[in-house]
Amino acid sequence: FGDLLVIRFFLVLAYIMLLTNAVVGSPLWPDLTGHDGTLAVDSLCWAIISLYVHGCSLWCLLLDERKVPLSDDEAALWRMFYRTGGLSQRLFYSIVACHLKVVEFEPGQEIPTHNDFYIIY
Repeated sequence: FGDLLVIRFFLVLAYIMLLTNAVVGSPLWPDLTGHDGTLAVDSLCWAIISLYVHGCSLWCLLLDERKVPLSDDEAALWRMFYRTGGLSQRLFYSIVACHLKVVEFEPGQEIPTHNDFYIIY
């Protein structure tokens, strides 16, 4: 998650600077509203909308990467999902772990597959 978090963080910073630029009216400084008393509404709207989009994405990334308590079996399965698909612990805990049931079978024993999905690991 580190690379996406860094990218989102710098995008949020970039749009904060763009918002500041739109409000201050750079390069028209020190006249804050422009030479004819206008404000660049298109830049202001673009900066606000983009800041909202990237800020929400950054917030969701931060929430998704929080640690959750996992048992040893859940942690092993989460590592498999993380290595193959990048699934965070928080999403794994809320989507997969609630349906997880660890079952052990003896060699030669029939595995019933009509209602369940098994991962042989």
